[in-house]
Amino acid sequence: GSATVFHWNQAPDTASRPRPSASCTMASAFLPIMVLFVPGAAIVFASISLFQFTQLFKAFVAVSQKSRGNAVWKFFQPHLKQMGAVLQSVLGPADKFNVNLTHVVLVALMITIIVCAERLRSVIADNKRISGRS
Repeated sequence: GSATVFHWNQAPDTASRPRPSASCTMASAFLPIMVLFVPGAAIVFASISLFQFTQLFKAFVAVSQKSRGNAVWKFFQPHLKQMGAVLQSVLGPADKFNVNLTHVVLVALMITIIVCAERLRSVIADNKRISGRS
């Protein structure tokens, strides 16, 4: 048989490539809006997440240090107290734990990376599903 020869100025065969999914075309249509609002939304979500973490950290340390008469509580209380001590050794005293702008920016970056990685995973899965079907 004869071999197909491609020249440098010849366009590649696009019929064999999978077409972009609907989510890719929608993302490109809303790109200017996303560029404006996604960073602010990530910072808001990061602030809320860090506020919740701060409150849970303070509550966990406070509850782990209380003694109660319940038999089940007496069984778990030494372990919870030790976990509270470890958390305080890593994060500092719970009553003095404060979140600053660096924490907010780093958590916003983590949220953005997680969301982008999930979108990339879904696009790859869609492309595999589409190419496997044809």
